[in-house]
Amino acid sequence: PHWEYKEANYNILTLNESLTYNPCITIRLMNTEDAKQVAHIEKQSFSQPWPEEEFRKAATNKAYIYIVATHNERIVGYAGVIASAEEADITNIAVDAEYRRLGIADQLLKQLSRQLFQKDIKDIFLEVRESNSAAIALYSKNGFVKTGMRKNYYKLPNEDAIIMKFSFGTACGENNA
Repeated sequence: PHWEYKEANYNILTLNESLTYNPCITIRLMNTEDAKQVAHIEKQSFSQPWPEEEFRKAATNKAYIYIVATHNERIVGYAGVIASAEEADITNIAVDAEYRRLGIADQLLKQLSRQLFQKDIKDIFLEVRESNSAAIALYSKNGFVKTGMRKNYYKLPNEDAIIMKFSFGTACGENNA
């Protein structure tokens, strides 16, 4: 599939709402019924995937925010964070192999950031494999900066993680580091 996203009215999502970026893709909050499809994408994307049950738990835990992108009722991508106080950590972002390179991860990241901003989160952190140049480019394009490294953070294969951070205050001229 090839398409472009249309701008939408970006408000915080509630469980029964969704945003449509074009006639094909809708982004909404994840629910427990989504866990099986999300776990399938997770297995495609990561060498140490979360099990389906963890996604079910995250969907009902108020500390987590998970959103899904759908195409004709099929989940084609998802993103999640765990938030506490004024900080959030992105736990995972992934897009189904058939739908990659279409801007879905970018839209998921943007919507997740909007959700966090409206919850008064100040900083978003994440770890990314040092070799994952596509993800690093996505995060950098969206205002994340490298702040450090975690040696041997990933397994299968062993690899260092780059720590990245986004601060909402940078839009007002504050330092993002």
